Amino acid sequence: MINGSRIFWDLDGVLRRLSFPNYPNWPDSWTQRDGSGNDICEVIDKNLEILLESPETEYIELARECVPLHIVSSQPDNWRKHTSKWLDVHLPEAKVKYVSNAFQKLVYLEAKTRVLIEDYPLYPSYENIILISRPYNRNTKAEHRVTYPDELRDKISQYIKGDLVWNQ
Repeated sequence: MINGSRIFWDLDGVLRRLSFPNYPNWPDSWTQRDGSGNDICEVIDKNLEILLESPETEYIELARECVPLHIVSSQPDNWRKHTSKWLDVHLPEAKVKYVSNAFQKLVYLEAKTRVLIEDYPLYPSYENIILISRPYNRNTKAEHRVTYPDELRDKISQYIKGDLVWNQ
């Protein structure tokens, strides 16, 4: 068990893998489009079942060790019902907060007493954020970036002990 009281997890890209249908890889860019010119949000808006069918990522087992498990997710209103159903199946114990955009997640970090585990590539600062490395955020400058669950486990352990610092 991991004390999760000060750890906040993003959902999509961190715990749930949203991707284009029939596209086996992570997108190379945040703005990638399918063959019809639609970005991932437009594809999902046309087929909300993708939200229910999306698989877990390699980090979900580590998240399940966090008690409590806090998830903060930027979701359009029309996605939330399907996302909640996915969470009921995959992470039923999670305490979930929905926000309207990624920047609203930063409110949870204002006191600098929490950490966010995130994949979003466009924050102006990554202080108090552990960045999950994905192809679409490879050019994002983040002091604490992880590529594998064991690396994240080490960062979380350092954070809980007070040994993880941000020099930004």
